[in-house]
Parts: sequence; C-alpha cells; structure tokens
Amino acid sequence: MVNFKTFQFSCELMGGYSVSIDLDDCKSLDDILQMSVSLLKSFLLINNLYFLLEKIEKFKYHIHDLFEDILNKETSDDNIHGYICSHCEYL
Repeated sequence: MVNFKTFQFSCELMGGYSVSIDLDDCKSLDDILQMSVSLLKSFLLINNLYFLLEKIEKFKYHIHDLFEDILNKETSDDNIHGYICSHCEYL
C-alpha cells in the first residue's frame, strides 16, 4: 500500500516548495530528508536553476518531528505532514 506524505521546505530560498514521499520506502527521518532533497535538486537541475542548486548545497536540512509522529499523521490532499527546514544554517 502506498503511504504518501507531503513535506514542505521551510528555508529562505526554497520556502513553500513541497514534495510527496512514500513513507513505505522510508525507515527514518534521514530517508525522508534524502528523498526530499533529491527531488528538490532534480527539480532545480531540470529547470536550469543552477544558482539555487549551488546555494542549497550549503544548507543543513532537518525535520523537527519524530518519524513515528509523521507516520501516524492523517493523510489528505491539503495536509503538510512535516516541514524540512534549514534555518539558513550553512555547513
């Protein structure tokens, strides 16, 4: 069964960009982060947004929620199940 959840980026440059991740493919917050950032990078690359791609490489993204809490959140088309933020922290 597919278990899609929506995650929205919450950083200065990419704030508001959302991705849908199938949590059946994830075992941890790190899995969610890797998939989300990968989708963001693909979007930027496909749309020739190289400057933004270079900038986000410096961000250290994280999710504040617990993995179990995200799994248990209700799913609907307009829900945001988690926020991926960086607080503009550079590596």
